[in-house]
Order: sequence, then C-alpha cells, then structure tokens
Amino acid sequence: MQPHIQNMTGSYIRNILKAATKAEVISLAGGLPDIELLPKAVLEHIAYQQMSDSNLFQYGESAGYLPLREWIADEQQCHIDQLIITNGAQQGLDLVTRCLLRHRERIVVEAPAYLGATQVFNLQNLTIDWLPQLGDCNQLEHLEAAFKRAKVFYCVPNFHNPTGSLWSLALRKAVVALAEQHQVTIIEDAPYEALSFSDHQLPSLYQMAPNNVIKLGSFSKSIAPGLRTGYCLASPGASKQLLKAKQAMDLHSSNINQALTYGFVSSKSYKPHLKNIRQTYSIRMAALIDALSGLENVKVEPVQGGMFLWARLIGRDADTVTKAALETYNLAIVPGRAFMPVHDTAADEFVRLNFTNAEPSLINEAVDRLAQAMDAG
Repeated sequence: MQPHIQNMTGSYIRNILKAATKAEVISLAGGLPDIELLPKAVLEHIAYQQMSDSNLFQYGESAGYLPLREWIADEQQCHIDQLIITNGAQQGLDLVTRCLLRHRERIVVEAPAYLGATQVFNLQNLTIDWLPQLGDCNQLEHLEAAFKRAKVFYCVPNFHNPTGSLWSLALRKAVVALAEQHQVTIIEDAPYEALSFSDHQLPSLYQMAPNNVIKLGSFSKSIAPGLRTGYCLASPGASKQLLKAKQAMDLHSSNINQALTYGFVSSKSYKPHLKNIRQTYSIRMAALIDALSGLENVKVEPVQGGMFLWARLIGRDADTVTKAALETYNLAIVPGRAFMPVHDTAADEFVRLNFTNAEPSLINEAVDRLAQAMDAG
C-alpha cells in the first residue's frame, strides 16, 4: 500500500454520524437532506415505468444517459458535448483533479474546506496550498500570491461547506479575472446551487469564464443522495480528455439511476419539489438562528441557502464542546477543526450546524443541549 494512502485518516464527520445513529441523539452534524422530503412516491412511480426499458440494463455511453445530458445542457446553457455524468460531484472532483494535476503538484483551497474534497486531494498525494476563506474583494492578495505558485483553484462559491457563505458578484468577477490573468483553472464545486432561498441567482463562475472553469454539479441535495448522480461541465477540449478518464474509471455511471433522475427532473413534480425543500430549509434555518440567538456566547449569521450554519462558540474550544455534546448530552455537531489544515487554530471556536435534517420540534432542545455542553466545556 502506498505511504500516502496509509497516512490518510477516515472522515471525522462520518465517525460522528456513526455515533449519532442512536435514537436518543439529536444530530445537527451531517450534510443530509431530510429523508421525509425525498420524493419517494414519485421516484417509485418513475422507476416502475422504466423497468420495461431493457436498454437501461445494458451498457451505456461513457458521457452519460443522453436525455439527462440534454436536460442539463438546457439548464446550464451549454453544449451537450461539454457534459459528463458522474457518480455524484464527488467522483467529478476525483476525475478532474486526476486529469489536471500530478502527484505533489499544488492545488489552492480555502480554509475551512469541505472534508470530502481534502480527502480526494490527499488520496492523489497533492500539495494543498491553503489560504484564508475569501470574504470579499479586499482579501485577494492572498489568492493572487497562491496563483503564482499553483495552476488549479478549488472553491465552493454557492453556500460553502462548512460556512454557508455565498460569493458576491464582485468577488466572482475578481476571482475569475485573476485566474485568467495567471492561467489558473478553477474547479467550481456547486452541489448546493439548487438550494437557494432566493429567486435571485448569481451567475456561476463557469458562466463567466467557460474556458477557464470546470463546474461540478449534483442531484444529491436537490433530489436524493442515493441516486449518486452528478455531472462535470467543462470546455470542449477539456471534456474530451475527462471523458477518456471516465471511461477508464468505471465505463459509465448507472443507466438506471440516470434515467430515474431524468424522469424526475423532466416531470411536473420537480419544480414544486424544489420550491418545497427551499421553503422548508429556509424556515428551519431561521428557527435555528432564532434559538441560537438566546445564547450569549454564540455568534452566528443567517445564510441565503445550502445546508449549514457556521457558529462561533466565543471563548470555548469547539472540540471539547463537541465531545461533551455527544457523550453527555446526546447532541451531534461537527467542530470547525475538522475542516481545517493540521495545526491551524483559526476555527477552534467554531462548529458546523446542519439545519436541513433537523426535526423542527427538536431544534430548541438541540440548542439547549448545546448550551449545556458549552457550560460543561
């Protein structure tokens, strides 16, 4: 086994989620959609109809199921040849970084960062060039310095995991301009794009610079994670190379899952479903913010979409609070340190709180347990 594989650690978050499966535990830890909001009945009906199509049980195109690709191309306003269906955005990230970078080459990443992304980068033995999270255009000197050392930048502009932040239009324009100036390829990870609480949609980085950005999308958050259906959107030249790698990886993604995804997004149920989950998650986010406002030592800002709040436990060590919360008070949360580079203490007072999978009736109880854990810690 390669040394860099042996040195990898498992997902801290998945370890917490495993412990949080007990009935008495309230979990604000995972990045999970509410299982009660998954469109099970509609998907079951679509699946039953599709069982008569024997072609779905045969090998398929490496680029993906044609009707689904056509639908995505129409939504994303791109040519169908620029799209590859992947097993979630996670496979897309693995695919893209394999094609763009060699072992030990640099990739620029904001801290804190999505843990699944850093696992991919470590699996491929890449050198992560960390920089503080971009809050506004006044922090671009760090990014420009990093762009002089690396040729790839990974980012989550829409409802970042774990912070929930949303890049402004000005920041998007500035980052794209810098990347073009320094010939840096941007990997735009957009799994939460559909979970906006506002009808006003900012342009994606890909829309602003289609030759310089590779976009990763997913239906895990908007439909169901078990479908494992996502996509990779790139320039025509890059797509040709990515398709070769996809063929070598797994030949193609599941025809059945892709057809099921297409059946739902092309149905009359899709838009009402999106509207419902957006409204529901927005209400739960507001309820969690309201409950947290009663705690003196907690600072948190509302978000405009996504799944997470990034809360500061002022004067508390988040690791200690997290441990007490789970072991003593049956509350699962994730400490900020899990999303940071080793030895970086910038997020030691922060925790990530998920509001999408939180039962509304238990939100106040969850915050009461957090308060007790903070007092104990």
